[in-house]
Amino acid sequence: MTPEDAGAYALLMLCVTFVSAVGDVALRQSGPRLSRIQGGWRYLRLTSGVIAVAQVALVGAFSLTAIEMGWITERQGMLLAPLAVAVAPAALAVPGLVARQVAGDWHYISKLQAGAALVSLVVALPLIPKFGILACAVQSLVADGIIAWALRRSRHLEDSRSNKPLTKSYVIPTAVSGSLGWAQGQVEKASVAIFAGTAALGLFSIAYALGRTVLEAVAAGLVNVARARFALTDEPRLRRAELLRLVKYAILVGLVVQVVTLAIALPTLPRFFGAEWQPMFSLVPLLSGASVAVSCAWVLSAVIIDEARARRLVPYQFVGIALGFIAGATAAFSLSLAAALMVGKELLALGFRARIVAHLITRRTLLLLALGNAFSVAVGGVGFFLSGGRVS
Repeated sequence: MTPEDAGAYALLMLCVTFVSAVGDVALRQSGPRLSRIQGGWRYLRLTSGVIAVAQVALVGAFSLTAIEMGWITERQGMLLAPLAVAVAPAALAVPGLVARQVAGDWHYISKLQAGAALVSLVVALPLIPKFGILACAVQSLVADGIIAWALRRSRHLEDSRSNKPLTKSYVIPTAVSGSLGWAQGQVEKASVAIFAGTAALGLFSIAYALGRTVLEAVAAGLVNVARARFALTDEPRLRRAELLRLVKYAILVGLVVQVVTLAIALPTLPRFFGAEWQPMFSLVPLLSGASVAVSCAWVLSAVIIDEARARRLVPYQFVGIALGFIAGATAAFSLSLAAALMVGKELLALGFRARIVAHLITRRTLLLLALGNAFSVAVGGVGFFLSGGRVS
């Protein structure tokens, strides 16, 4: 696999993550609260099917457009074709996943996700030497397919008596926020491709995956817990206590994953990647400096969505989009500076979310957020200098 192939994969993933953010992710984020509203369960079942079809069509159309415009080659497009199919099971799994979350069946969810990840890796790893990026696409399809199949018969209890406009109050604001969140998280990759080329995008994307993929997978499980817990109570005192507890877990998760990732990545990366990947080695620890910020921001986002405050995120997300574009453009001159700016953007994103739910943040919670993020940034800085501290 070459940096150009990695760049083609990253480019198609921009589309996949966008349609997912406004589709199945938005529905999944609203799911626990929707399940308590009259008609919410039927709404989840119907909407997930519509979203599945729409996502496959959109990703397929983007892939054909990318080939026609010369952004990726026909060979790369064929190898990445499974990504267009993988978005369907991701959407179809939402109702079953929500049912398990509301039932508190976290052991089953964790076991299923871990098993799906393991099987997908066993299937995909043998494909890497000969087919490269096809392995990444197959891994996504297999993992999402296993989860959707296993959850297909999960059912939810009867709807509650409460009644709210589902689409207007929850799904549309969450989808809008999700699309802007996607832009905030991905626009720097697009600007890296524009200003520094697909090879630089490939370097950055692999570094991002190494530094953040495990963190985001673990943090996603914590967010699932947060959605279900906050959907169960509206009493402010209990919600403050629950938020403090979840912030503690988020900080612990962020730091543990960051340290373990760096301990494994720093000594092993040079053994598996050739000289053309050299600039990537110092990007991994730099990007890991946002580990605590990302895990805590995800938890706060779950609270914001549960309180139907997603609209208040919009102005802050436009600021994040602008900062992401600036950071990506900086990659034309220095990948390390671009990575540092992206860490700063994640810290600002956390601060914006904390302001929206300030009524639930105690002094102790605020102190933990400050200390946890300061330590995470310091660990990333130390890792950067240990890796050589020179990225051009």
